[in-house]
Amino acid sequence: MEPYKKRFEIEDDNILNQVIFRFVPYWPLFILLMVLGGAGGFIYLRYAIPVYETSATVLIKDEKKGLDDSKIMESLNIFSSNNLVENEMEVLQSRSLMNGVVDKLHLYAPVFSEGHVRSVSAYTSSPIVIEVTNPDDLDSALGDTKIYFKYDSTRKLVNIENKNYPLNQWVKTSYGVLKFGLNPNIKPTDPQPFYFNLVSPK
Repeated sequence: MEPYKKRFEIEDDNILNQVIFRFVPYWPLFILLMVLGGAGGFIYLRYAIPVYETSATVLIKDEKKGLDDSKIMESLNIFSSNNLVENEMEVLQSRSLMNGVVDKLHLYAPVFSEGHVRSVSAYTSSPIVIEVTNPDDLDSALGDTKIYFKYDSTRKLVNIENKNYPLNQWVKTSYGVLKFGLNPNIKPTDPQPFYFNLVSPK
C-alpha cells in the first residue's frame, strides 16, 4: 500500500511541476490581464448609465362593500373583484396620472452634469430645479437644446447667458417663463458644468 501512496504523491508532484513550468513564464501576461480587467470594470461602473428597479404593493379597498348580509355574496364575487383590480390598474397607468407625476417632479426640465465622456443625470447633484408655468406648451425643439447655467449659492442667483435670475420667483427668460428653486434631493458632489433641457411632457 505504501509504494502506491508514494507513486501517487510523485505523480501529483509531477503534474504540479508541469503546470508551474508551463504557465509561470507567462506571469506578466496574467498580471496585465488582471490590470486591464480591473480598469475595464472601473470604467464601466464610472460611465455606465445606472438602471434602477422599484416595486410597490397597492391595497385596493372597495368602499361600497359592507358587512351586512346583503353584501356578502357581492364581496365573494370573484369577477367583480377582478373588474375592480383591472379598473384600478387602468387608473395607475392612465396618461393623466403619469402627466401629474411629470409635473410634480418637474421631469420636463431634466438637469444634467456634463462630463468628459458623457453627460449624466444631475437629479441629486444639481443645486436647483426648474419649473415651467405651462409645461404642455413647451416647444418640442427645446428638448435638444442644452441650456447651461451657473448657481451662485452666496447671492442665491442663477446665471443663464450672463443674466442673473433670483430663486422662487417667476422670471421671463429666453426660453419662457421659468422658476428656479433649491433642489431638496441634493447631495454634495464635485462641481461640474450643469445644463438642463425643456422637454414637452407629451
